[in-house]
Amino acid sequence: MSHSATSFSKNAVEVEALVISVEERQGDNGTVFRPTFEAKTPSGNSVQYVGNTWVAPKPHEANETVSAYYDQASGVIRSDVLLNQFQFMGSMFMGIGGIFAVLGVSFFGRRRYLRHQKA
Repeated sequence: MSHSATSFSKNAVEVEALVISVEERQGDNGTVFRPTFEAKTPSGNSVQYVGNTWVAPKPHEANETVSAYYDQASGVIRSDVLLNQFQFMGSMFMGIGGIFAVLGVSFFGRRRYLRHQKA
């Protein structure tokens, strides 16, 4: 199982995928989209994949052929566009987490320092 977009792209094989359809629905902040892909595996079998992630903006149009990656172990197909979005979001969350970690260490370190000054 892949735990990140980076590990997914390292474990998957590059394929050309056809966008069968693009579902859309209203999310909290507007319209979100979920493409359905079809690709040929390295062994020549045709597989379809509907992801569980809804994204905005619309990543593809129906009947578009896109560069993608296919994970043979899980059956997941992700286009380059979706992988880039996932990698960007992961980097953003890590950056925000790092900022809060530094702030937390600074806050609690200062409290501990001030407590020892009073003693």
